[in-house]
This record gives sequence, structure tokens and C-alpha cells, in this order.
Amino acid sequence: MDATGCTTCSDTNRSLPSCGCNATYYNDGTNTVCQACIYPCLNCTSASECTSCATSPNRANNTDCTCSDHYYETGTECAICNYKCGNCTNNLTNCTTCSDTNRSSPPSCGCNATFYDDGTNATCQAFYIHA
Repeated sequence: MDATGCTTCSDTNRSLPSCGCNATYYNDGTNTVCQACIYPCLNCTSASECTSCATSPNRANNTDCTCSDHYYETGTECAICNYKCGNCTNNLTNCTTCSDTNRSSPPSCGCNATFYDDGTNATCQAFYIHA
């Protein structure tokens, strides 16, 4: 028996002696059952506030476990955006910002007039006219 007089907890996701929620779960203050943290949170204090994040390269360890700049969430990891994108969401070619000021607006981020895309560089290349 612990200091609270409990010998068992009301939920399998709680543990003695305090019957606090186990790692990867949180107490929402309403339910007797602990609520699971939502991926990519590893540990959390609420449905929207992480205290630690799932280990993944290029993931910021902040309260919402977002992917670092130039990466997007796949559901299991942070994957790199297309070279045209400064940032992207949902897939590698859905740019939310463009990687170069000489690129048109998102989501396509094609090169502006008088510039061309060489297929690999984030920076649009200038056309040169030889006289």
C-alpha cells in the first residue's frame, strides 16, 4: 500500500505509487483513463503540448515536435522537401515557401521570367544572352 492508500490504479496506463499516467500518456483532468500522446509526441502534458519528441532526424524538440525547416512530416519521420521549396507540407513538392527570391509563388515555385531551373539547384539560374 502506498501513501495514498492505493494498492491498484484505475487504469492499466497508470502506475503506483501515485497512479500517475505512464510515459506516452497524459491525464486530461476529465477521464479516469489516461490519454495517449499523439505522434510525434513521445511524452506530453496535453493533446497539443509535447514534453519530448519521437526520435527522428531533422525534428525540432519543441512543444509541438515539428519538422525542421526544409522538411515535412510523413507520419513516421521528417523527410526533405524538394529543392525548389524553402518549406513544404504533406509532400515534398507542396511548397509553402520557395527556396529562392527568383522563384514564383508556392506551391509550384517555378523560376521567374529570365531565369531557368537547372533541375538541381535551389537558386534559379539567369539566362545569359551572348551578342
